[in-house]
Amino acid sequence: MSVQIYRFDYPDGSSKVWAVSPLNYFEYMVWWGKSDSILVNKVIRGDWQRKVSEKTRKGYYQVPSATIDRDNRVVWGQESQVPIVKNEAKRSKRKKCDPSVTAFFREDSEFSF
Repeated sequence: MSVQIYRFDYPDGSSKVWAVSPLNYFEYMVWWGKSDSILVNKVIRGDWQRKVSEKTRKGYYQVPSATIDRDNRVVWGQESQVPIVKNEAKRSKRKKCDPSVTAFFREDSEFSF
């Protein structure tokens, strides 16, 4: 079971973790929580790659040398102390919906604006 671990750093120095491990084509296991605590885990049905994309857009970055132990705690590797690749996405501002998107929906659709 391969686990991909992603970390989000706050300006005050604290951080949180989100990790994913694909189980099969339709299911994946996720872990989440504060970096220095026991992580919560759950099996979810759906597209795990889409969820990874969402997390990286929010500012999470992958920590390749970290693992999760049997007690659901993150074990940091030596090189994970300094992030290798960090997504510099804006964390505080979220983009508003573009009005031009409405052209993709039919007028009688429940999704029209």
